[in-house]
Amino acid sequence: MVKKRVLYIIFLCSITVLHYVDAKKTHIKKTVIITGTNQQKSPAPTNTENISTAPITITIWIHGTTPSIAKLPINSIQQFFYTKQGIFDPRTLNPTTHRHQIGTTLTESPLFPAQHFYMFGWSGTLSFAARQKAAEQLYAELITLCDHYQKTYSTTPRVRLITHSHGGNVALNMATMTQRPTDPLAIDELILLACPVQDHTAQHINNPMFKQIYSLYSTKDFLQIIDPQQLYSPTKTSSFFSRRRFTPHQKIRQVKIQINKRSISHIEFILSRFVRMLPKVLSEIKTWASDAWDDPSTEHTLRISTHNQKKRKFQSENPSV
Repeated sequence: MVKKRVLYIIFLCSITVLHYVDAKKTHIKKTVIITGTNQQKSPAPTNTENISTAPITITIWIHGTTPSIAKLPINSIQQFFYTKQGIFDPRTLNPTTHRHQIGTTLTESPLFPAQHFYMFGWSGTLSFAARQKAAEQLYAELITLCDHYQKTYSTTPRVRLITHSHGGNVALNMATMTQRPTDPLAIDELILLACPVQDHTAQHINNPMFKQIYSLYSTKDFLQIIDPQQLYSPTKTSSFFSRRRFTPHQKIRQVKIQINKRSISHIEFILSRFVRMLPKVLSEIKTWASDAWDDPSTEHTLRISTHNQKKRKFQSENPSV
């Protein structure tokens, strides 16, 4: 009993250290106001629309670690985690499933038109081997999907991946795939929501496959860092737990998220409130001046406020140090 208590205290101390390790960093904070849903519906495609005149962007949502559906006792919990395998259209899911609701919410924004929005389902098993296997399947199916767009629209689509938790490490593992010599796969935008930063995949952000990366995290998201990578990694790791932030790189934007002065939890990144905000969040991050990212030690925080219900327009303040 005493031994268990000692281990528990060590665990809590480790989490505390991980939480405050960046306390002395320089901070740049930006506040935005989002009231209501504050989004426009995506315009419906028309038969006369000449799609080939504009670049097409396909978006794929990739979920994180999930429990076995068969072992979940309550139907509502099963519906929360249910997914098909491989790349699929979320509109084909039962409307009661959470993944269908994510797709419906995101495609309310013109940034993610429903006809080019997909999801990728994998086993969700907490293991390096499962994530590697999922990456191989994702890579092969993305190649097939891009070839389909090339044949259908006579253009190679831009590719955007939105990932949650270890879905980000599935995506990063694609850097280990052998690219075809002609027309290699490019990920134009990789959006990582609460991705556990691990030695096994962290270096892949440098791979030329990934053109631009956005990593959003929260300092109160303990599930992001609680994964003990050292316990099941095939090689020795630099830290026992996972981390929040990647080593700074010119093509990655790492931003801490707060809503109404509160850091959010791991699960909140995929609940409807934040999912509905995501297009505006990405838009705001992209408006940050390029020199705001020059100092690799700087920590960026996006503070979202939903309290001003009288103002219907999306507003922002200038960045302040």
